[in-house]
Amino acid sequence: MIVVSGIPWKWGIEEIAVVDQYTSLGVEIAKDCSWNAQMSKVAEKGKARAGKLHPILANRHLDTRIKVTVLKSAIVPPLEYAGEVWEGNKKVVRELEAAQMKAAKIILGCSKYTSNAAVRAELGIQSPRSGRDARKLTWQYRMGGMGEEGGRMEGVRHDEDETLETEGLQGFKEKISGGCAEREKQNLRKESKDKEGLEVYGMLKEGIGFKDYLHGPMDAGTKLKVKFRTGDIGLRERRRRHRTVDEEDDEFKCDCGFECEDRVHVVAECPLYKKERELYMTELGKIDGTYREMFEAWNREERTVAVLGHRRWVEKAGRDIVRIDRLGKTFLSHLWQSRKERLAIGDRSCGNNAPSSRGRVVNGQTAMACKT
Repeated sequence: MIVVSGIPWKWGIEEIAVVDQYTSLGVEIAKDCSWNAQMSKVAEKGKARAGKLHPILANRHLDTRIKVTVLKSAIVPPLEYAGEVWEGNKKVVRELEAAQMKAAKIILGCSKYTSNAAVRAELGIQSPRSGRDARKLTWQYRMGGMGEEGGRMEGVRHDEDETLETEGLQGFKEKISGGCAEREKQNLRKESKDKEGLEVYGMLKEGIGFKDYLHGPMDAGTKLKVKFRTGDIGLRERRRRHRTVDEEDDEFKCDCGFECEDRVHVVAECPLYKKERELYMTELGKIDGTYREMFEAWNREERTVAVLGHRRWVEKAGRDIVRIDRLGKTFLSHLWQSRKERLAIGDRSCGNNAPSSRGRVVNGQTAMACKT
């Protein structure tokens, strides 16, 4: 309670204790009117829930849609609890997002450095901020209708020009949902354009929504496709994004001599993977002869989009999208295995079959190197 003029408050004959923080209906109310304690509590609860559910989220045999349902129904609600009344500073807001993203990235099997916007777009989930904003606006709408006989609240000035043209609460919720979705799309477009490493994701132009290629368990091919799409793949382009001042441009070149070992080059044109690419095109032709012709006619960016996404195929190959997606995952798996084997052979450069000092990862094991 807050003491006025030093006079204590009482409940009957019992004096009410003075505290700096009080919990009411699960909400932490602080004496200084800040919501930091509430948001920290919510963030910790979300992280703890994600930790308990880790065995489910990381289960590679479960359908990804089941995991997303667990995320939305068991982890997100605590992060949005009573979001109608509280808001915090940027630091604590980031903690809330981190709690949601921890669970989402476990589902996709990607690293903590993967773009949050790209992960949300892949799974079709909204940011915690959008969830809180939707709750606040819905609550304000309800409060505005609590006047006499269910009319508008008396004493509140309503600007008719600012009133949404909706039919009741459901229509208002749909307007809110649409507005939040549009904001998420704009944020994704901006991040894809401005953030290094998301160039390929911007090329896909698939928007926000659970992606069809994620249906089913997260097998090796699906995980690899996620990593190629989001930039969380161990090519030298990722090292270049985090380069130090001592690293030269030559260190990021592809082994074929191209200026950088990036995803577009590796998928669409690198001669080191010509055999894998030729096999992919042959299998495309078996599905439909025109598909191979289309793929061969596309430029490097269009080929990359065709392998990593579905936009290039929608109009021409709608009925075969699932088979083409499966074929693309197989191509990426063969490509990546070929790269690992080639690097493993190249690393045996010290004599006596000893690996080099770079310590490449081969078949899940790190080959430690001798120094020359």
